[in-house]
Amino acid sequence: MPVADRHGPSLHRGALNAGTRPNGGPRNGPGELSAGDYRRVLAVLEAVEPARSQLEFRAATLGALDEHFGYRESVFILGGAPAPGNLAHDGVLHGFPHRHLDEYLERWASKDAAASPAAQVQLRNTGSAALEDYYDLLEPERRHYVEAFLLRVGIGTEITTWLNTSRAEHGFLTLFALKGREFGDVDRARLFALQPHLQQLLAHLLPPAGAPPRDSRLSQREHEVASLVAKGLHNRQIAVMLQIGEDTVKKHVSRALAKLDLRTRTELALAWGSTHQLSRDT
Repeated sequence: MPVADRHGPSLHRGALNAGTRPNGGPRNGPGELSAGDYRRVLAVLEAVEPARSQLEFRAATLGALDEHFGYRESVFILGGAPAPGNLAHDGVLHGFPHRHLDEYLERWASKDAAASPAAQVQLRNTGSAALEDYYDLLEPERRHYVEAFLLRVGIGTEITTWLNTSRAEHGFLTLFALKGREFGDVDRARLFALQPHLQQLLAHLLPPAGAPPRDSRLSQREHEVASLVAKGLHNRQIAVMLQIGEDTVKKHVSRALAKLDLRTRTELALAWGSTHQLSRDT
């Protein structure tokens, strides 16, 4: 019940139905999908495979899940592997106002139910975790997150899939169900089929092991905005590219300047170029 109430091998149906789990263990998860669901899984993968950056890939994934499966509300987060202290630091949101994502990253990321020990164990063991499966094991502050944030914005439950990229950054794809709705075995089976291919594609778009890390003073989103400012893009262009509001872009620019002890966009561009950060894929 709901709580509230780059590119790897060619993709084909045989590949979706064989092999081992990317996070270890045999493929003994949800049952078989229908032929129609397999076609939709393939359609999602075909839609996202041409992406040339991790940001484009994440946005394309959420859009394709909406178009082909009707998952209207979702988020694609980057963060460390499931472990205590590893928090989400950047997200692409679909189906909700972007202010909800800003609020989440600024206020709620450390209290996210999906970052709880119970959820992390499930993510590591099975690759996915649904809120109703571990809600009873949540600490009080994480239950407060569910009640004060998720329910307030209309979310009744969620299911998160871990995309283990074997890089410093991992992907966390979360589908939301509005109040009165819930996820079933077919939803889990779809994510089960998509997971190994999405994580492989994402891994090809993330910086390789040993690449210079981004400035630790900046969040992932601030880094993305700063790099685009350094390339000469205006706020409106950045807003369109990142699918966020202009006011949000201004906020990220101001924070990046403050954290880097810079005063102007010109200083940012000069400093960014001098540290060779413009080559990072955004």
